[in-house]
Parts: sequence; structure tokens; C-alpha cells
Amino acid sequence: MTTVQEIFRAISTNGRYGIAVVAEKKVVFPAKGKLTLLGTFEGVKTFKFTADESGQWIYVGGEIEAVSGAVVVDSESLQGNHATIVAGGDFFVIRSFGYKRRSSSIRAFNNGVEIKLPATVMAAMGLIPAENKPVVVEIPAIESPIAEALRKAGIV
Repeated sequence: MTTVQEIFRAISTNGRYGIAVVAEKKVVFPAKGKLTLLGTFEGVKTFKFTADESGQWIYVGGEIEAVSGAVVVDSESLQGNHATIVAGGDFFVIRSFGYKRRSSSIRAFNNGVEIKLPATVMAAMGLIPAENKPVVVEIPAIESPIAEALRKAGIV
């Protein structure tokens, strides 16, 4: 018989509902594997994580949004708290939100290891969505007697 333990648990403030992940051994996320929805028990939606090198990279945390190369498996709002499970490929980008979305950070992972790459660089590289609008700048003409004289002389 194998032993199974709870490796992640987030419960609502009133304790009536939440989300949990169980596994046969301690796991540090992101971890490569597969998820199975076991069901909802005592109000807690429960997933089983099974380590598997042919699986996806699974990341579990607070309020998270998949930006690139990942998908949100489940997300629960827990009366002021939040819990999210994300599945990603070998390279994926997520946005993590702080308290009531007052702050956010964009994080990139390559084979389960976080890459220290600024969001500005990721946008320039096309790894995250960007507006990519050309900036059109019209330079105003200089209006002064000296500018007029320089134009007449053909200098400007």
C-alpha cells in the first residue's frame, strides 16, 4: 500500500470549500507530472498529482493567470484568498497577483526552473502579448525669426 499525503491545501475563510492536491510523496512545484480530479470531499475539490516525465509542468499557487505556454486547470476564489493550478509546457509564463490584484508579477519557467527575465524583455521577445503599436511622432516646426532666417539661407 502506498502512502498519500496532502501537498497543497487552500480553504475558504468559512472553511466550507477549497482546493487540495495530494500525492504519494512530497512535491515542490513546479513539478512534472499528471493530475487526476478525484472529486469534491467535504467541500474541497481534490486533485491527485502523479509524477511523470511525459506529463506537463504543474504549478500551484495563489491567484495566477496563464500568459503563454500554459493553461489554468482550476482556479478557486476563497473569500479573499485564491488558489490556482496551472499546467504548462517546457517553457511557460504566468502572472501572479498580489492582494486584491493590487500588484502583479510576470514569471517565466523553463523545465520547471524560474528564469529571471524582466517582463519588458519577454514582451520585446514576443514571449508575452504586447501592443506592438508604432509610435508616430511629429516634430513641430521651430517658429522664430532666427529659424526663418536659417530656412531662407537653406541651412534648415
